Amino acid sequence: MTGFGRADGPLGLSAEVRTVNSRHLEVRVRLPRELAALEREARAAASRFFERGQVEISVRFPKEGELAPRLELDLDSARRYANAAQELERELQLPSDLSAARLLSLPGVARLRDPELEVEALEAGLLETISSACAAAAEMR
Repeated sequence: MTGFGRADGPLGLSAEVRTVNSRHLEVRVRLPRELAALEREARAAASRFFERGQVEISVRFPKEGELAPRLELDLDSARRYANAAQELERELQLPSDLSAARLLSLPGVARLRDPELEVEALEAGLLETISSACAAAAEMR
């Protein structure tokens, strides 16, 4: 039988489990790259609920709040670009049109960085969320 289960966990993590019939147990796990080290544990959690079938586990977390990417500025790079622009303006007698928006678009000045996650701290909550989603899918089957 087919089944579906969903569960929410800490920090907005969510897990979805979809199952379809099959003779053998085949577990596919899709985790955010930051949590990829927990794939084996996720497979083990699924095998406690299912003996056969194709099981697909998808884990997502929102990119907002504590998990939102942070904007980082490299002010040294911005200064170097601005100084180079001023020098070109003087040497070539060009009009000054380097705005902050244009400066932000130059390579290396601004970048989004994902926050560092403590995988060990998330592990228990993640596995509990996956187990809850597996239980819901097994019940639906």
